[in-house]
Amino acid sequence: MKRLLFFLLQLFCITNLFSQSLPTPTIWLKPLLEGDTVSLIDTKISNTSQVPYSNKYTKSYINYNPSITPSDSLNIYFRPYDSLINQNRVTIMTAYFTESTNKIGLWEIGKDTNNLLWLNSQELSYKHKDISYRDTLGTEQGPIVNISHLTYPKRDTISSYTDTLFICNSRSNLFEGSFGEYLYFPTDLKKTEQEKWESYLAIKYGATLKSKYCNSQGDTLWNTKDDSTYSKGVAGVGRDDSTTLNQKRSKIYQDELSINITDTIIPDNSFILWGHNGGLTTPTTPYQIDTTQYYQIERVWEVKPYKTTIQSPLQTEIIYNYPTSIAPGGIRLLIDRNMTTDITPMTSEIHTPDSITPNAVYFKNINWDTDHNGQDHFTLAINADSLHQTVASKSEQQTHPQNNNNDNNDNNQQLKVTLQPNPSSGNFTLVITQKSDTPLQIRITDANGKEVKKYNKNDATRYTELTDTISHEGIYLIQVTNHDEKKTTKLIIVK
Repeated sequence: MKRLLFFLLQLFCITNLFSQSLPTPTIWLKPLLEGDTVSLIDTKISNTSQVPYSNKYTKSYINYNPSITPSDSLNIYFRPYDSLINQNRVTIMTAYFTESTNKIGLWEIGKDTNNLLWLNSQELSYKHKDISYRDTLGTEQGPIVNISHLTYPKRDTISSYTDTLFICNSRSNLFEGSFGEYLYFPTDLKKTEQEKWESYLAIKYGATLKSKYCNSQGDTLWNTKDDSTYSKGVAGVGRDDSTTLNQKRSKIYQDELSINITDTIIPDNSFILWGHNGGLTTPTTPYQIDTTQYYQIERVWEVKPYKTTIQSPLQTEIIYNYPTSIAPGGIRLLIDRNMTTDITPMTSEIHTPDSITPNAVYFKNINWDTDHNGQDHFTLAINADSLHQTVASKSEQQTHPQNNNNDNNDNNQQLKVTLQPNPSSGNFTLVITQKSDTPLQIRITDANGKEVKKYNKNDATRYTELTDTISHEGIYLIQVTNHDEKKTTKLIIVK
């Protein structure tokens, strides 16, 4: 009887282990950073005799991870392996970033000169039908994780066909954006398997999912449906050896704040995820700390660690890119370990910046979930004396509207554009404030007047932030237009 029980226990453990196994991609393409350039490599190439097309491409970043930006002469193609020939249903995952509204190419699998399967930034070609998967109004923004379940045509023989996988190109359309990663699975992934790989890509490239985030074991790290209040944007850091994830710094798209793990070694399967409530980042809410007047921003972040404790925490720092109108010495970080309604002075830990640069303040040695309740909340407050007078005036008007009888004549509520840093080595942040929620058009041209980038922000609010990268050195003009005004500012890129 004991032997039978021991056998059943072993069988249960083996079965459970097998159920937790993670299928690996047959093709796994990702950029490899080499100095100032990147190469697109296949992580599985050591298992095959095929050698992909090799070249150097323009370096860019998606959520602090290297990516490639195509140019007019870009030509990336791979020969799919012989093992794909007898496959039917497949799952393809891609991670990328674009703000272009054009239907631009991302990948294509072609047989000789025929298009079999392809994907652009808005549509998927499936059985010669174009299926829209992303809206064309610009309301879906930021890094994208796309998952396609397709029927790959079966092959009778190897010699009769030559299939080619093209990257950053479909139907001769060059991809406009940054390309992060491509994963090809020769099967129809199960929902749980899909969630694991989708979470890996989302955490790595800073994409906000519409469902849940989990690790390679299937444990839930964040559920956007259960915690919709703080899922207006989600990001995470952590390590998962099963998916090769080792993300030490992340930020939510169009957020001024990032979190960085300062530990040299991150334990496997340790995570910190956070999301915000979508509140404005203009300091408007009065907040009294001791006898000093502060103004708190409306945005509140929720933080959820996984497998980190007070005995073995992940040491982090919060990096806040403050507006140029604020004196950084007056910025305070407020952490509420057990928030019930709102963050208050009585329940908050109050942190002053540990260091200040011309663009950011740093709050160091921050540990999370020290009371083991599973989550923390934090926000920022600005000393009233540190606010630019126009910002403080606007805060008082929004807080005490009865004292403001002439809103429409306030010149502080017109279109304003600030740029930081400037000069820049490539990365820059454009901050736009306007008097109402009005669509914005942003156009960047080089010194010769050639258009470099263009954005249509149809969902722009009174406060809009755009973070992007320009790879080539030079002087650029950034033109911002709404229904009433047009503002132009100069950006200098120095390498």
